[in-house]
Parts: sequence; structure tokens; C-alpha cells
Amino acid sequence: MINKEQAKIVERIYGLFLQRVSRNKIAKILESENVPSPAGGKRWHTSTVHSILTNEKYKGDALLQKTYSYDFLNHKSRKNNGELKQYYIENHHKPIIERDTFDLVQIELKKIAESNKTGVFNPIGWKIRCEDCGWYFGKKIYHSNNPKLRKNVYRCNKKYDGDHKCKTPTISETEVKEIFIEAFNRLAINKNEVVDNLNIMLETIDNREELDVKILDIKTKMSKLISDSAGGKENESIKSSNAECEELRKKCAKIEKEKRLKTERILRAKHFIENFEKTEGLIDEFGEVLWGTLLDEMVIKIDGSVLVKFRGGIEIENKRKLNKSVKSN
Repeated sequence: MINKEQAKIVERIYGLFLQRVSRNKIAKILESENVPSPAGGKRWHTSTVHSILTNEKYKGDALLQKTYSYDFLNHKSRKNNGELKQYYIENHHKPIIERDTFDLVQIELKKIAESNKTGVFNPIGWKIRCEDCGWYFGKKIYHSNNPKLRKNVYRCNKKYDGDHKCKTPTISETEVKEIFIEAFNRLAINKNEVVDNLNIMLETIDNREELDVKILDIKTKMSKLISDSAGGKENESIKSSNAECEELRKKCAKIEKEKRLKTERILRAKHFIENFEKTEGLIDEFGEVLWGTLLDEMVIKIDGSVLVKFRGGIEIENKRKLNKSVKSN
């Protein structure tokens, strides 16, 4: 039985996260509004928010034997780290969060983990990528001692790491926002056409059912080979079967990767369409919600131009040249 009040809190947490509100900030928002935590307390922790964002039960699945009792007499239990077999059941109960939404959140969490090794989350910087080294930009403050000249800028976090010095220029926060507004408005002018084209693209590329059939076929062949090998065949036959099995594993892994990447692209495109359709007309001010929900990343190129990549595969290049000679205090 779903608790409607708790379900609203869970839905809100997922919604805020997909707007690029950090887990730490979500915890602070809920705490400031006196929203009770899952344990009924007043305090919200980042780890609590993370746990909600990664718990499969909210999409209707169940993972059995997450913990196990090691002292029945004193009713003590501990986390199951492989000591006992676990069982994953899909569609075990009615979900609070749609499966696609849950899966997209896992994709975004993985991206944050890969791009943010410092633990400091910046909603703008982690979406700005360096063309030269492929890493992400971080926020810096230039002329910090002069209130009149002080400004926020973004620079590749690996610009001065090691022997290689990235050749991409620094970009000011003002430029980031202006470029995003220009790119968004170019899409908004042709909103209906953009949405129609994306829907056609989704229908065209979604062959995941065919990929599932291929994966099942390969795994069936692998099972037969393993079964035959265990049946006491001669050594040469076993060697041949093992080699064939290894080739099938590689082929299966390749198709599974193709399916995973395709799923990510489809989920991002669907999320873009859902949020883009909610927008009304052109914008003249930067909004973190639009930045968070619509943008995939902004690539700063070595020549100073900028490529704005929206979710779903839409790319808009801004030809303006960034200033490469910005000095800091």
C-alpha cells in the first residue's frame, strides 16, 4: 500500500534531482520546510536523498536479501555483500516513480560520479566540457580582491595538470548564460518541428527488442556450449567450446553496450521532449531548471567557439570566439 504523502516527497526528490538540484541542496530544502525524513526525524542527510534516488523499490522492483541475520538469538543483522544469494524481482509492486525516470536518474548519478572527483557539485560547471582533454570545467573567481572587477568564470579543471596544458579558453559565467539563451531560443522558434523530428528519431532508432532477441540467442548458445563441455567431451572439443564461448561473450557484451547507449539516448530525448514542451516562447533570462533539464553539455573548443549539445542529440554551434587572454588575480 503506497503512502500518498511519502510518495509525493519521493516524486519531488526525483523531480528536483532531474532539474540538477544537488543531493545536498535537496536535503537542505526538505529540512528547511520541516518535511519529515523516512525515519520520521527532522534531519535530512545527503546520504538519505541518495538512498531514495537509488532504491529500486520506487520503480516497483524488489531486491531480496539485502541484509541477513548473523545472530538470531540477539536479532542482529548485517548488509549482504555476497555472503548469500540475492534475488531481484521486477514489477514486484506498484511503482511510485516511472521506470524510465528511475533509469535516467541512475544514468545522471553515474555521470556526476565520473565527472566530479572533487565531491564539489556545481550545476553549471559539470556540464561544460573541454574539447582538448575531454574533462569538465570548474568555477573560478577572477579579481577576487577587487569588487568592481570580480567575476565568476569557468576553466578546464585539468588546464594546468601535468605536462599537457589545455588550449581551451576560459569562459565567463555571463558568456555561458548568453550562449545557452541564444541556443535555446533558436530551438524555441521552431519548437513544434523540433519535437516532431525527435519523435520520428525515437521511432527510427528504437530497436532494443531486436537487440534483446540477439542477446537471448547468444546466451542460449553459450549455455549449450557450457552444458556440452560439462558432458565429458574430449579435451580438444572442450578447448574449441571454450574459445567459441569467449567469442560469444565478447559479441554479447558488444550488443549489451549498444543497447545501454541506445537506452540512454532514448531516455534523454524523452526527458528533453517532456520538459521542452512545457516551455513557453523565447527567454531573455538564464534559468538553472532549463539548463539542467534540457542541456546535455556545452563543449568549449580550442578555437574559442562553443558547441551546445541538447539532450536527444540536438547540437547548435555558437561561432563567437571566447577571449583567450583573460587574466586572474
